[in-house]
Amino acid sequence: MGRFRKRGRNDLVESDEGFTVELTVSGFPGVRFQYKEGPRTMDVSGEAMAKPVNLFVLYRSSMAGWEPPNASETVDDATRQTVLDRIMAALSYAGYVIEPDGPFPRVRNHMEGQIQSEQERAAARQRWREEDELRRSWRDDTLEEHRHRDTPK
Repeated sequence: MGRFRKRGRNDLVESDEGFTVELTVSGFPGVRFQYKEGPRTMDVSGEAMAKPVNLFVLYRSSMAGWEPPNASETVDDATRQTVLDRIMAALSYAGYVIEPDGPFPRVRNHMEGQIQSEQERAAARQRWREEDELRRSWRDDTLEEHRHRDTPK
């Protein structure tokens, strides 16, 4: 890896290899690792750990691909691994410890990642509706059973 230098409040690290990594808080304890390489940007989600200080978990599953306008470009696992390695090296230089968590996503780009997330949310909403209907049905059946049982003969 090349040489690094810190910019701003030390949460932006520049490499002489032409990329930058910036760490920002995104709804604490959530954090965002923003990787920039030329015109392309990849936003990666993570979380700050309480102890030890400067420890962050990086969620590989959030590395679907490049942000718009490059969202339709295919990103393979080798590219994701390069981005991950660079994020870890740059932030290590800044004094942070990054622990990657989970597998890379099974999508080829950011757009597919968004579609997959929406499909997962739609499936979850459908399951909730079905479970609600079952609960209502169970509740109605139970009330009917009590009415019959408690009715004088």
